[in-house]
Amino acid sequence: YVAKLYGAKINKPDGEKLFLSAKKVPLAGGALVDDLLSRIAESARQKVEYAIRDGINSGKTNQEIVQRIRGTKRLNYEDGILNGTKTDIERTVRTVRSHVANQAYLNSFNQIGFECVRFVSVLDGRTSKLCASLDGSVWEINDPAKRVPPLHPNCRSILVPVEKDGQLVGERPFVMDERRVKDIPKEERSQLIGQLDANTTFKEFFKKTDDFFQREWLGPKRFKLYKDGKFDFDKFFDPEGRFYS
Repeated sequence: YVAKLYGAKINKPDGEKLFLSAKKVPLAGGALVDDLLSRIAESARQKVEYAIRDGINSGKTNQEIVQRIRGTKRLNYEDGILNGTKTDIERTVRTVRSHVANQAYLNSFNQIGFECVRFVSVLDGRTSKLCASLDGSVWEINDPAKRVPPLHPNCRSILVPVEKDGQLVGERPFVMDERRVKDIPKEERSQLIGQLDANTTFKEFFKKTDDFFQREWLGPKRFKLYKDGKFDFDKFFDPEGRFYS
């Protein structure tokens, strides 16, 4: 889509090649895709890899891939590849797919000729402190110091291509709540869900939220320090990247 938007031609992605290539690139923290799959029995592991590769190649959603691996409730999950818990399988699928997708995006951005990328997290109460602190960061596309998602299990952040000014066009959605949209009662959604300028960072979004959201996201102790002006949003992590306790 991005290639068409900019009138560029790139090689059509191949799910299997993307998966094999991404397996060679460590995730944040140094783990490889194989490490995430290491707890799966060898007899089922190849089937899981194939399900993820095929799902990426055919454009299946995370839920469709998870269902193929875990099975369906209608058949008591006996039609799935694994009998593991839904949460564990979802976490593995989402993290592996995010890794493969972000590596593929970077490859495509390079082919198109973009020089920079911007880190984009999700504006809601489920976003991690790490991703929130990086939201809006811009790097040259070949900068080895850039942070490439997924940065943790279930990471939803992405890198998007930008010009050197780092600016985006349009709007981005926000959810001023820690619940998933489907779990928010319909009568509450108009007050909690909306759109902001695409260049609004998580830090800027956070300043617009109410005390309830801020307390839930920061925790009571950090919230008090934040309200007293003793805790800055930019100080979640020390220079070594360790989370301040």
